[in-house]
Parts: sequence; structure tokens; C-alpha cells
Amino acid sequence: DAQHAEEMATLLDERARIGRDLHDLAIQQLFATGMQISAARDRLRADGADGSSGGADLAVACGALESSLEAVGDSVRQIRSIVRSLRDRDEDVSVVERLRREASLARTSLGFAPSLILTIDGRGLAQTGRQEEDELIDALDAAVEPDIADDIVAVVREGLSNVARHAKASSVTVDVKIEGVLPGDSSLLTADGPASGNAEPFHGVPVVEVVCRDDGIGVNPSVTRRSGTANMAERARRHGGTFAIGPRARSDGERRGTCFTWRVPLGPALC
Repeated sequence: DAQHAEEMATLLDERARIGRDLHDLAIQQLFATGMQISAARDRLRADGADGSSGGADLAVACGALESSLEAVGDSVRQIRSIVRSLRDRDEDVSVVERLRREASLARTSLGFAPSLILTIDGRGLAQTGRQEEDELIDALDAAVEPDIADDIVAVVREGLSNVARHAKASSVTVDVKIEGVLPGDSSLLTADGPASGNAEPFHGVPVVEVVCRDDGIGVNPSVTRRSGTANMAERARRHGGTFAIGPRARSDGERRGTCFTWRVPLGPALC
């Protein structure tokens, strides 16, 4: 816990530094560029008014400069949005950002970067634009209760920690899939249905599923006491969900690896 707190503090300090650099350097440079473009546009217009430049060429040049000014303005607004998100207080940070932090922190203990895949109602966040991503994240935060959000983050943290301590893996993928949080979506899953990719779409309660797969040595059947997985199972049970762990579906020689699936409903508990 102390190591995790120290790593989190380091990460937050780094986020603050990035925010300052973006604000103090990138935005100021874009402003200066915008002023230069604006001055050039105004000079061209003045030359056109004096009749010293061709009308057609002048219109093309002014149009290009106008587009450049709009692009600079868009960049400034996007960077300001990023700076605001970097400076958010921890309690205001979305569950998606918390999950991304856990994946970033786990890189040190794993020795490599884990793969984190976030999907909301079939829409992968990595494939969306910033505006759509913000809308999906807002919908998710509105649908997930704070205690469930805490458990989702804790399960991902525990899963990555288990891989680092026991798996001797060279890669790990964490697939966090949320279904049924967007209005009008019909591809909902039940909390006790099969794992991702195997479920038939049907109407049901919104659900979150965390699937963690590694290419390590696999689960040792002789070890019966596993406090980490017991904690994850208990976190699922108290929300009326399920937890299962075992070998990966596809063998990778001697390094078959392990897969666990943690799945809970986002509506009223089923137990």
C-alpha cells in the first residue's frame, strides 16, 4: 500500500508537470503563431486594398491563413481541455482515468507495459475522438456507483499485481467491458452470462466485466490459498456478480498463462 501510494504521488506530480508545460509552453507558442498568422493576413488584405496584389491570389492566401488561424484556435482549446483534465482533483477523476493510472503504475512492477482495453457498449475508447470519448466516459460515470467503481479499480490493481508477483509473464491484457450504459442500447448482458465474445445479445441489466489474460506459467494447482483472488471473488459476490480464474483458452506451449473474469451487474444486486 505504501509503495502504491508513493507511485501514485509520483504519477500525480508528473501529471501536474505535464499540465504546466502544456500551458506555459505549448499554448503560449500557439498564441504567438496565431498572432503572426493574423498579422500576415491583415498585411495581405491591406496590400489587396491598395491594388498591389492580384485579387484571386490574395483570396487564396487569405483563405489559407484563415484556416490556419482556426486550426490554431482548435489546438488551443484541446490543450486547455487536456490541462483541465490533468489538474482535476483525484475525487473528480473518472473511473476510466483511474484505470489508466493503474495500468501506468503497474509498468514498474511488471517490467513491461500492460495492455488496457476499455469498451463501452461495443465502442472502444482507443478508437474514438476526444469529444465522443468524453461523452462515453460521462455516461459510464453516471451509470457506475462509487463503491462499484472502487472495486473495478481494485480488481484491476490486484490482477496486475498478481501477474507481477506470480505469473512470470511477458505480456498481460486487461479488457474492461461495460454494457448497457448508453440510452437505447440493446446489446446488454446479464451478470452471470458467459465471458466477453461469447454472450448472445439480449435485454438485461447493465454489467461490467473485467477479463485479465497473461502468458505466464499459469495457476499452480497445488496452491490452495490465494488471498488476492479471494478478495476479487468477494468483491464480485457482494455486488451479486461472479468471479472465475483458470488457464487461458488457448495454449501457448508450456507458457499457457492465466485468465480471470470478474463480472458484476451495475443495477440492483442479484443476490
